[in-house]
Amino acid sequence: MTITHDDRAGYLRCLIYDLYVLSTAVSEMTKTNDYALTEVYKTVAQLKLRAVHDFFFRPCVRDSIKLKDFDCYTPTTPKTNPLKKNAWLTLQSIQSYVVHLDRVRVAKKHEKNDDSGGAKIGASLPQPKFEKGNKAVIAASAQLMEQAKEFVESVLNHNDFPGLNAFGKRYWDGFRKRLYGVCRRA
Repeated sequence: MTITHDDRAGYLRCLIYDLYVLSTAVSEMTKTNDYALTEVYKTVAQLKLRAVHDFFFRPCVRDSIKLKDFDCYTPTTPKTNPLKKNAWLTLQSIQSYVVHLDRVRVAKKHEKNDDSGGAKIGASLPQPKFEKGNKAVIAASAQLMEQAKEFVESVLNHNDFPGLNAFGKRYWDGFRKRLYGVCRRA
């Protein structure tokens, strides 16, 4: 399958949409004092954090938009994986506490190594909840969004990139506005 520049513009719009939702969720999570709303925003943030993380750091995910789809633009790519060495938030903890109804949620020791590099065999799986978990979601999201912003800007500035449609532009503007506030809180 040949990927066109117009295809890539649609792919980039999808990434920007996920960044927009991530930045909105993190921003709202830090503003509310309502525990239930904090949990809802944090769940949304973790789902979008996982999606953006996978785009940049898990190139083998089938049927997904891939970082290599943008190689023709020689983009600036993230260098630091925010889920690699975070004690309170790992890819495995997002999988177990947010994406799946895993038995490991019950403070047991987990039995397999965390592929994101966070937990070791036999260690308790970090829980992305409570105060330290909130701060970890905010910090990891801010770090990944900053790097993603550089990536998107490098693609947008490439001569061959056809540009964003009206929706893409609105998502991009909304993301950039929220990113500033999120990074100040991180």
